[in-house]
Amino acid sequence: MILKRIGVMSLAKITGVVGAVMGFIIGGIYFLFILVWSLFLGAILSQFAGDAAVLGLFPIIMGLVFWVGATIGYAIGSFIMGAVYAFVYNLVAGRIGGLELDLQ
Repeated sequence: MILKRIGVMSLAKITGVVGAVMGFIIGGIYFLFILVWSLFLGAILSQFAGDAAVLGLFPIIMGLVFWVGATIGYAIGSFIMGAVYAFVYNLVAGRIGGLELDLQ
């Protein structure tokens, strides 16, 4: 079987959803890193400057904003790149042939 054409919106939707999931996972990992780092840094600073140096909620809020932003950013970026890949594939496959698939 030869894959001659890919639906641009079909691939874009799939890659957008996959990108959102990956962004959620990666954003969550970064959020945990930011949270642990801010607690560690706050503990160190409180030894030298007292309780006023504790960082408070700011790192948690920024970590959550980054998490949401990463999820949305990965989804949008993956959607756009999926559409571009499908469009370019369709141009190339029309000229040099499609991708050969061996399906059972």
